[in-house]
Amino acid sequence: MRPGAWSVTGFLGPTERLTEVLSADAEALDALGVTASHLADRLDHLLGAAKASRDRRATVGPYDVRVEISRGFQLCPWTIDRLAGQCTAGGGVTHASTRWWLRNRTSGEHLQGPGLLVHLMRAHGFFEGRQVPDRVGPEELARILEVQAP
Repeated sequence: MRPGAWSVTGFLGPTERLTEVLSADAEALDALGVTASHLADRLDHLLGAAKASRDRRATVGPYDVRVEISRGFQLCPWTIDRLAGQCTAGGGVTHASTRWWLRNRTSGEHLQGPGLLVHLMRAHGFFEGRQVPDRVGPEELARILEVQAP
């Protein structure tokens, strides 16, 4: 998961440990009272709306979302065999060729990230390492999506 292996920027920074990152994110989710799957479902819905539009943009409630779809796709680092296809855990990968931008018009906050994040959250409880540029942490995603404990 280091830079240059599965992706140019990697999924973990050079000094991070996967177990520590997963544990810290699980603790953050517990403190928020939400699950990674719930956040993934909310983001998935927004990305789906933008992908379905002709101009790859959508407004859903207070959210403006834009996506760019590239030709290739990013493999999940939990993929068993790189040559056999994408990871199937958690229902598989749906946005691996997508990059997204999300803005909450009410708060003015915005985030961006890789579409693969939906799968990484849902299937693996992973938000990427704290030392990589594509990380979208559970706290910031829950805040922008206005997700609160039930």
